[in-house]
Order: sequence, then C-alpha cells, then structure tokens
Amino acid sequence: MNFLIGWLAGEHVGRAFRAHDFARGNALWGLFLWWAVGWVGATAAFYNIGKAWVAPGCIGALGLALLLCLRRPLASVVKQAMLNAIGYSARWVMAISAGYVALRIGCAVIYGELKTHGLAGLPWQSLQFASLLFVAGGSVAIAVGGIFAADRLRLAREAKARLEWRDAERQATGREEVAAPPPLAEDAWWVVLELASNATRADIEARARALLKQYHPDRWNSAPRHLKAQAEYQTIRILKALAEARAARQAACTA
Repeated sequence: MNFLIGWLAGEHVGRAFRAHDFARGNALWGLFLWWAVGWVGATAAFYNIGKAWVAPGCIGALGLALLLCLRRPLASVVKQAMLNAIGYSARWVMAISAGYVALRIGCAVIYGELKTHGLAGLPWQSLQFASLLFVAGGSVAIAVGGIFAADRLRLAREAKARLEWRDAERQATGREEVAAPPPLAEDAWWVVLELASNATRADIEARARALLKQYHPDRWNSAPRHLKAQAEYQTIRILKALAEARAARQAACTA
C-alpha cells in the first residue's frame, strides 16, 4: 500500500495527506478494510434477503463498523487504520474542492469572464457546492483528529490512575515508610537513565529526553498490548528517575 501511494502520487504527497501515518494506522489499508466491510454486508444481504437489500446491507455494515471504530480507537490497529482512512479521504475532498474553486476563478480571470460579466460570470452553484464539500471535509478531518486526541487523553488518565492506585496500594500495605528507604539498585535514577551517578544536569536532561522519545505512546500505538503496557511502565520509571535526578542535583548545588 505504501509503495502504491508512493508510485501514484509521490512519497511527499502520501505523507502530507497522512497515508503513511503509522501513529494512527495506514489510511490505504483502512480504505481497503472499508471496502471489504461494505462488500461483506452487501453480499450477505443479497444472498440472505434479496437484491433490493444490497444497498441497506452495505450501509448497515459500514455503520456498524463505524460504531465499533469510535469505541476505543487506539486499542486496535484495525480501528486506527479505518478511522485514519476517513480523515485521509476528507483531506483529499478538501484539496480537490479547494483546487476546483481556485482553478475555476483563475480560468474566469484568464478568459475574461470576470471582466465581461463581472461576478455574475462565475458558476456560483458549483462554487457553492465545492465550498460546502471543503467545509464538510474539514469538519470530518477535525472530528477524526478529536477522536484520536480524546482516546489518547483517556489512555493518559488510565495510566495516571494505575500509577496512583499502585502508590496507594504500597502505602496501604506498609511498604512505604515516612522515611523512604534507599531505592533498590535497579530503581536508582542513574540505573534507569543508564548514566553514572555523578552525571551532569545536562547529561541527565538529554538522556531522559532520548528515553522518553523512545518509549513515547505514539510510537507504540500499533504494538501488541503487552509491549504497549511495557512502554507505559518504562515511561513512568523514566519520569520518576528524572525527578529524583533533578532533586539530587538541586540538593548538591545548594550544599
């Protein structure tokens, strides 16, 4: 699919329209999945109910698939690809409609239609329709982006809640005392950040940024569930180690 869009429209065009957006799922595979869902729904309706139900069967299957995709879209690579296909198609609708408006006005200027007839020489009906398509495509693209953003926020809240629950559980079982014991060797900030214990503040910040980028949730959306959970856990460890390292360096400076 990536080769196909790169050959048809060019790699830069494909990336500009997010056909290659692996953080959200490949849009071209999503388009194929939408076609497959519609075909299955139409075929099932044709053989089980009758020819007159082909269109309703196709629409019903597509609607059911859309409802499933809207629920926790980041939980599945298939859902991400199908939703990204909608945003991808919407961006193409915007580009084509905007291109038509610009081309039509340009032709009117070049061929003297505006000079001869003024604004009345423009095909207002088709221009209005193209403008409506542009607005509709933009609304759909924004809605798809909002759905992904809302699900990322949900994942962040869940990760924060799990961390708070673990902290509460440790406090309830008495594993944390008022004077916290020294961290285990594997939990020491310099071990987590893979640095020497006397590393400078600049080295600490640079290493933490590199590790956080490596385990960023957007890079693990399409990974299996256990790998995503591991990336989440590593991110929490890195942030905790960074906070401890900053506190240690601050204490060393004040001393």
